[in-house]
Amino acid sequence: IDEKGAGLYSILYSNCEEGSAASFDMKLHLSNNGEFLSAGDLPLPTCYAVLGVVFTVAFLVWVRVMHVERPSVHKIHVLMAALCFVKAACLIFESVRYSSIKKTGDGYGWSTAYYTLTFIKGLMLFSVILLIGTGWSFVKPFLTRRDKTVVLCVLPLQVIVNVAMIVVEEAPPGTQGWMTWRDVLHFFDVICCCAILFPIVWSIRHLREAAEADGKAMRTL
Repeated sequence: IDEKGAGLYSILYSNCEEGSAASFDMKLHLSNNGEFLSAGDLPLPTCYAVLGVVFTVAFLVWVRVMHVERPSVHKIHVLMAALCFVKAACLIFESVRYSSIKKTGDGYGWSTAYYTLTFIKGLMLFSVILLIGTGWSFVKPFLTRRDKTVVLCVLPLQVIVNVAMIVVEEAPPGTQGWMTWRDVLHFFDVICCCAILFPIVWSIRHLREAAEADGKAMRTL
């Protein structure tokens, strides 16, 4: 295809004979002027590399702040630093993965490293948001039974959703049930996002009630 015919091309196969099955092998070589990324994906290696550097700088700044303000540092701050580091590593590996795909057409082992870090990042992100929402470490040094219930329900569900989404993303879109599974997993992902809001609402209500109680005590005195 010459430059005048540039665009997005797809190869679709449809078996129109109901009740029959078809099987074949096909070798397809697609390239974009000798590179294996589409025109829209060509800037991605650079974009991910820049963002990786930005998050690395943010991680170093956060570590510096924790070192300076050591007396007021809580465990949640350390977890936030670890999350920032994993996010930076995830972006850098994604940049290397796209660079490998751009040159050779295959991400090789970089895809495994990227998906592993993405899984850890997603788990840590929900954990940090949940712990901040419950007020753990800086408001109270423990989790209530209700908070533990939310954590034990949301985190395993998020782990299952993350693993399943990785499997679905690696499967070809034409696979039977691909669209259905993608929508179902996104639905459960939204449920997890909504569930982590409950501890935040509970913490705000608890702090408001405590402030009102303190105000009444001051007026009584």
